Amino acid sequence: MKNIPYKIPTGWSYSSYSIWSGCPHRYLLEKVMRLRTPSSPQMVRGETIHKYAENFVKGLIRGIPKDLRRFETEFKTLRKAKAKAEAPWGISPEWKPVDFHAGWLRLKLDASLSDAKGHDIHVIDYKTGRVYDTHETQSDIYAASTLPYFPKLRTVNVEFWYLDHGHLGQSPFKYTLKEVQALQKDWTKKALKMLGDRRFRPTPSKETCKWCPHRADKGGKCDAYWKE
Repeated sequence: MKNIPYKIPTGWSYSSYSIWSGCPHRYLLEKVMRLRTPSSPQMVRGETIHKYAENFVKGLIRGIPKDLRRFETEFKTLRKAKAKAEAPWGISPEWKPVDFHAGWLRLKLDASLSDAKGHDIHVIDYKTGRVYDTHETQSDIYAASTLPYFPKLRTVNVEFWYLDHGHLGQSPFKYTLKEVQALQKDWTKKALKMLGDRRFRPTPSKETCKWCPHRADKGGKCDAYWKE
C-alpha cells in the first residue's frame, strides 16, 4: 500500500501490537485510519471494574466493591503498600523514561509496587470475563518496561488477576534482570517491524475474524474476513 493519506503511528502499546500481530489490516483501520469501534456491555463493565480497583487502591473509596471481593485480601495489601495505580509510563526507543504522551512505548499498569530498594518489582493486571490460555506477550512487554522506571531492579513478577474467577490464570511470570534486558532488545525489533509496516495485509482466520467489528457482513469496511 503506497501513499497512505493518514499519519502513520510512531509509537506503540501492547494493545496496538496485539491488534497488528492478529491482523495488520485491522491495525490500519483502527490505529492509522482511526475508525471508531463500537463498545460492548463487556467492555463497559470491564472499564467500570477497573475504575473501582483504581479508586480502592488509591484510597478514594472505603469499602471493597463487590466485583473485587474475590481478591479482597490482595487489594487491601496493595492499598496498604501504597501501590501505584494506573501510572502512565512513557518509554523512549532507547528504553528510557519519558513523558507519557511523548513515549515511543506507552502503557498504564493497573498496579505496580516495589520493595524499598527498588530491587523486586511486582506488576498486576486485572482481567474480567473469560480466562485465556496465556498472557505471555503482555507479560513480556510489561517486564521489559519496568527497567526504565526501576533501574535497580533484580527481579520482576507479573500477575494477572481474574477478578470474576478468583485466580491468576497461568501467572505469575517471573523475570531476572538479564531476562528483562534481553526482552528489551527483542521487543525493539518487533516494534520496529510493526511501525515499519506499510502493506497492512489482512490475515483472515476463523479466530481473529470472529469478533472483528470491521467485517463487511456486519457493516464494516473489510471484505477480506474469514468465510466458512
